[in-house]
Amino acid sequence: MDFKNNIAEIRDKIDQIDGDLVRLLRERLELARKIGRIKYKNNLPVRDPDRESNMNAKLKAMTDKDLLTKKFIHNVWQLILAESHRVQQEEQE
Repeated sequence: MDFKNNIAEIRDKIDQIDGDLVRLLRERLELARKIGRIKYKNNLPVRDPDRESNMNAKLKAMTDKDLLTKKFIHNVWQLILAESHRVQQEEQE
């Protein structure tokens, strides 16, 4: 029965991390929304290729070969970036 306690403890930690991830994603999107407002007021496009390129380079540097592979981080980043573009676009409509 001890292994069930270990699993439960680990799952509790995972649940905490999941909550943190959702909170941080919400915070990030709120910031993206603010940027969208600024871009709209200054007639700037939603997409910033230079910024995206710099972020991709930084994210690649944060990967490793075991758990956080470049492909995984790239896929996650593309989803986050697409959602950031969506909320910024909403500010311009």
